[in-house]
Amino acid sequence: LPDFPLRCVSIPDSVTKIGYSAFESCRSLKEVYCKPITPPSALSFAPSWGAFDNNASGRTIYVPANSVEAYKIAPGWSEYANAIVGKDF
Repeated sequence: LPDFPLRCVSIPDSVTKIGYSAFESCRSLKEVYCKPITPPSALSFAPSWGAFDNNASGRTIYVPANSVEAYKIAPGWSEYANAIVGKDF
């Protein structure tokens, strides 16, 4: 079977929790569109098991423009603060 790398993921606004390491080591993942206004729970099981650890270099996490600061300080998201960008969905 051919390899179809995951380059982009869209998380619907109905999501309230993202599991441990859900997208960890998706090395081709460049864009995450996370639409919930309230940051979903995304706690790490261990320091190296975050939901978006080891993605592609320069990966960007787009969140609702009015929620950028909430994501940047939320547990499970704060370690990705430099990659979080506001977007109007």
